[in-house]
Amino acid sequence: MALLLSLQTVCPLCPSTSQPLRTATHAKLSPADSFSPPHDRNSYAPARCNSMAVGHMLARRFGLPLLTKAVSSRRAITTQRFGRARTVALAAWKQEVLWAEAPLVEVERAAESLYHVVLDISDNPELMAGHTTPGQFVQVRVGDSNPAFLAIASPPATSSGGSLEFLIKYVEGSTAGFLCNLRKGDTVELSQVLGNGFDIRQISPPEKYSAVFLFATGAGISPIRSLLESGLEASKRSDVTLYYGVRNLQRMAYQA
Repeated sequence: MALLLSLQTVCPLCPSTSQPLRTATHAKLSPADSFSPPHDRNSYAPARCNSMAVGHMLARRFGLPLLTKAVSSRRAITTQRFGRARTVALAAWKQEVLWAEAPLVEVERAAESLYHVVLDISDNPELMAGHTTPGQFVQVRVGDSNPAFLAIASPPATSSGGSLEFLIKYVEGSTAGFLCNLRKGDTVELSQVLGNGFDIRQISPPEKYSAVFLFATGAGISPIRSLLESGLEASKRSDVTLYYGVRNLQRMAYQA
């Protein structure tokens, strides 16, 4: 039994994201927390987009929750939790966002306009324990920049070992661009792990769902990499195939 998986990573009408929408209309497996098309190509939630009507249309079509004020509607307070002082943003979806500092362990070019970034979370047990499922994400900000919503590219086992990995597309002037310009030892602010991730139960048991096809383009490979490196019980399936679309080989990440 074949099963399709795809990610929605760009807004189809924004001038700065003019590529066509990359979402399979028959996808049966998707992140449990699906958001409207983001303005930032590295984001799961919209920042400032003039085409939110598209999000409403897709939400009605696929029965997805629409969170149009995930970034713009928030207020900051200070709280004490687990013995640490944190800055908390109360987002429109009523979930507290707890901010903590995390140093960069590695920032290196992974492909044309793409950077592999590793953050050290070894002194933050909440973050280490919070990443439980491929497809989850975090918010990251550099200084006073707007938060960027970044899909985690590493499996939960890597997080439990004290690291979070990301594949980030460089966009000049954006939070993603600021992050790519940092160096080892620099610090960023990182939220707790957010989202429910991929509902792997939809393709269990592997004997019943023996063939799985995965689709991603560009930096959208991030959560798929997390999924693949988590195992996906591939040894118990007859076929697990990844279709990864890029403009050319220079833009293809994780070739090694």
